[in-house]
Amino acid sequence: MGHGEGGPRTGVLAVAYAPEGKTLASGGTDGIIRLWDVGQEKPAPRALAPGYSIRVSSLTFAPAGSAVVVGEADGSARVMEKDRGLFVERARLQEAKTAAFAPDGQTLAVAESRAVRLWRLREGRLTEHDSLSSPETTTQLAFSPDGGSLAIGAASGKVLLWRLTGQQRALAGPTSPVSSLTFSADGAKLTVLHVDQRIALWDTVRGSKLGSAQPAKDVSVLACLPDGATLVTSDLRLWQLTGDKLIEYGRVVPGAHSEVVAAFAPGGKLLASAGSGGRLYVWDVVGKKKLHSWSLPGQIRQVAFTPDGKHVATVNANGTGYLLRLSLSDR
Repeated sequence: MGHGEGGPRTGVLAVAYAPEGKTLASGGTDGIIRLWDVGQEKPAPRALAPGYSIRVSSLTFAPAGSAVVVGEADGSARVMEKDRGLFVERARLQEAKTAAFAPDGQTLAVAESRAVRLWRLREGRLTEHDSLSSPETTTQLAFSPDGGSLAIGAASGKVLLWRLTGQQRALAGPTSPVSSLTFSADGAKLTVLHVDQRIALWDTVRGSKLGSAQPAKDVSVLACLPDGATLVTSDLRLWQLTGDKLIEYGRVVPGAHSEVVAAFAPGGKLLASAGSGGRLYVWDVVGKKKLHSWSLPGQIRQVAFTPDGKHVATVNANGTGYLLRLSLSDR
């Protein structure tokens, strides 16, 4: 993991920020999960779980940073809980296609081939709380902000809203696999993005569709704000989903662009994006100007801001990862 413009190759396959925004976790081919203090000028990594060797494919933190689900290359996962400064394994799940923590940090949803299971992590033990059988292959999971509902996206394109009190409601959308699920801050709306780039906005209370649309064939949706209706496409144009129309309301910056990945900073004022050539940009969305650019080795596969918006992290195709600090005037 490099800091700034340099850094060793460590076979990085996944990164995730702890919710407090001061710690970055990285994992990959060497089996070591490293924690980085992003507040340091040249952070020295420490092992998240000394003694473990895990080929990491994904990392998912609990909201308070008290636990982490470590997805492995073989499709299994380890649930690890923080205990006196170190993360200790509490359980190993033989199958975990995707996972999501509820806002309380104690409820964990895990998708298997034909079921979604709810687990409770309390007093150092992981116990199964509930389960929902499903004939569908789950691709995405997302809890509502109040933790009362779980949205389950399937490879068939369907979305199931599971009220944890027992009620279920199916949302029948496009037949393309679900690639992302985003609840609005009040939980009243759910934005569903499909692999074929169709976007649907749902009323979660009534179960009715508020709108759906699809961008032009030569562009793709890269990121959306938590309001669920503001999107950025690969040509760095900004859109609002209104009814069944995508209405363009501006560009991030003038000129022609073709980006591959993008992420909004919390609050939506900054946007990080990268194309196929390994160049990373940070844009001022409000001021419509470029703030930073870096040329990194290898195509950038993943980009993410810290929760406080002070740093950007990348995962690159050649196995490197970079942690980049933004100046005070940019935040």
